[in-house]
Amino acid sequence: MKLLLTALAGLALATALPAQTADVTLWVTLGDSDQLVEVDPHSFQVVDARSGRITGQIPIGNDPNQMTLTRDGRFAYVPVQGDNAVAVVQLDPLRLVKTLPSPAGPHDATTSPDGTRIYVGAQYGAGIVEIDPATQLVVRTIPTPEGVRPLRPSPDGKSLYVALSNLLGFAVVDAGSGTITRRVELGTLPEGVPAPYKDTWLGSGPKRIAIGRKPR
Repeated sequence: MKLLLTALAGLALATALPAQTADVTLWVTLGDSDQLVEVDPHSFQVVDARSGRITGQIPIGNDPNQMTLTRDGRFAYVPVQGDNAVAVVQLDPLRLVKTLPSPAGPHDATTSPDGTRIYVGAQYGAGIVEIDPATQLVVRTIPTPEGVRPLRPSPDGKSLYVALSNLLGFAVVDAGSGTITRRVELGTLPEGVPAPYKDTWLGSGPKRIAIGRKPR
């Protein structure tokens, strides 16, 4: 298990595994920057948390990124950055259900607190793809002035906190109207920090690894 996780190059795992790992499954996406011996790149992996063994994998496209799971634990929505698409993956049995269109460079995904919406931010094309997981269709694309990096909903689901490229801070988006209601700037960067990193990382860390139990 340790070998598997540390082999994901450049990936920081900020979420600790539960103390009891029996019946716990990891779902892992592998893209351009990840190097794992004897594992296909650009794939979606299923890993048994207790043994560290890969129990399943499917090709998913060019450079899959940071996924989110539906509230019922049955599907993963994975931004596929190199294909400008969002992959809908059924977790058990494992299969690629469909792909949905996205503006260029879909990067990060999140699920609304009530589970009725999936949001995917586009890093290069700028915008937030809003998806209805009940129909597995795109509802709309919310325009943003710059590329979207991580994004997270407020606890009541009424707002989205959106990290924008070249902004040391975040935008607050009204989830109902899709309009930006506020931009929050957090100050200045320390000297020597390069411009591409002028965005705020919201949430608990990279999500190329999702943790859960297989749906019954």
